[in-house]
Amino acid sequence: MRFPSALALPLLLLPSTSLAIVPKPQRWQTGNNTLTLSSNFELSFSTDQPVPASLKAAAGRTVVSIQRTSHRRLTPGLGEEDRAALSSASQLEGIDIQIHTNSSEVLSLEDEVALPLEEREESYELFIPAEGGRGKLVAKSSLGVVWGLRSFEQLWYYLPGKDGEEWGTRYLLDAPVEIDDDSTFPYRGVMLDTSRNYYEVESLEKLIDSLSFVKLNFFHWHITDQHSWPFVVPSLPELSEKGAYAPWMIYSPEDVAHLQSYAAERGVTLLVEIDLPGHTASVAESHPELVVCADARPWANFAAEPPAGQLKLDDPAVEDFIAKLLDDVLPRLKSTYFGTGGDELNAACYNLTAAELSPPVQRFQSHLQPLLAAHDKRPLVWHELATEYGYTLPDGALVQVWGTPDIVGEVLEKQPKGVSVVHSSSDFFYLDCGAGGWLGNASQLNSWCDPYKSWQRIYSFDPYANVSSTDRARIAGGEAALWSEQADAQNFEALIWPRAAALAELFWTHPFVEERTAEADGTLYRMHDVRYRLVQRGITAAPLQPLWCAVRPGKCNLAD
Repeated sequence: MRFPSALALPLLLLPSTSLAIVPKPQRWQTGNNTLTLSSNFELSFSTDQPVPASLKAAAGRTVVSIQRTSHRRLTPGLGEEDRAALSSASQLEGIDIQIHTNSSEVLSLEDEVALPLEEREESYELFIPAEGGRGKLVAKSSLGVVWGLRSFEQLWYYLPGKDGEEWGTRYLLDAPVEIDDDSTFPYRGVMLDTSRNYYEVESLEKLIDSLSFVKLNFFHWHITDQHSWPFVVPSLPELSEKGAYAPWMIYSPEDVAHLQSYAAERGVTLLVEIDLPGHTASVAESHPELVVCADARPWANFAAEPPAGQLKLDDPAVEDFIAKLLDDVLPRLKSTYFGTGGDELNAACYNLTAAELSPPVQRFQSHLQPLLAAHDKRPLVWHELATEYGYTLPDGALVQVWGTPDIVGEVLEKQPKGVSVVHSSSDFFYLDCGAGGWLGNASQLNSWCDPYKSWQRIYSFDPYANVSSTDRARIAGGEAALWSEQADAQNFEALIWPRAAALAELFWTHPFVEERTAEADGTLYRMHDVRYRLVQRGITAAPLQPLWCAVRPGKCNLAD
């Protein structure tokens, strides 16, 4: 449905320093009235179908978040300029939520985030009347409701009480507000590596909260690697008992189940990756018989970084091990997608040439992929598997391309039409780049992927570079990646935020570069706004500029 417009103009992409939603909605329009939040504000569902409990809980969290916000508008007076309008402002009493599905029931968030990408529905429409009273949020799915609530949440600002007043005021500007929104790409994510350094479950919860806040819908959990195996597998307990850094640096089945539910309740899919057959030196701690060239020296001859070690190829014991591993893990994961890696295999580790490596890799994958299919899982793999070994991936597979745009074209050319690409270019989306070298005895080295990837660099990415018009539908979306050689729970939030918000807007709103460059000052203002909102929510997001610049859009531009 469409809301009757309160304004005569059609929905437009209009510049504003008050409507600062990230990601920017596809279509919206505003007026010039100020509304305050009623002390009795409520979100209510008006639908004939039962509302899933997880969706009701999401609405409840939104109300609490708005009622607690202390975020002030980024003006030279930090919103004090708005105070005069508050005394005569009408109140917004509530939002009526309607869900119009094509099925007989409203699916729960847990069910919707488990769906394959092509079956997801994320659109919503939001209307807030000029005179206050009750607004309306209409969606076709539980995910649409959640994303509509995220936009609604970012409309609100706070001014503290004045002259002895005990309570402050939550308010929004520019009512009526009308938003008609949907995602451009169905996959928008962040990958975090928890093998190189350990992250507590509470830190991962905060990451999930912040992903949801900007409509990033995939938490790609790179849970194991060559450095440690913190993932507790009940049928193979020795993996974490000997492969984790410490007995408390683990993720139990209960932890994984909790984070999976926690993410789903916020519209986020938990996608677990176990990289195979490379990046598996940690398996040698408990099963040295399964790993070749374990901690071989000099390590640079056998691995991208220490320690070296890869699962053996053409080995029945390895095949039995993987079958046992996946038969344990996959039934407990609800996502359609599971990461199997496939990157950075070192031929010298196997005492093979690069040309000789392809046949055993093909045989390894021919054993691995049916194990996923048996559990109704689709693989997410790194691009090497799609380009270097002559292996044909199954329809529905996702290929994460961390290389240059020409590799995207190669993937699309070599793989079937049913295989899609997730952009993760290290030149744009690797968040660990630019921190300097981390190897000992090499003080002059920079990081391999220098320089630091600014939010502007991320925002400048062209998802359709080297992609024909007929293949554009095969671009599933994009993902920022944080590898943890120099990151852990103490600094990872500042490395991710607010830069990941630029990726969120790129893949939610703007597929075309020219659309993104038309309003540079407005975009920077919104990035500032979302950064300060994240900080107010307890996220240690890095600043983009001095506050003086943040409250004066355009005053710190180079040309000035």
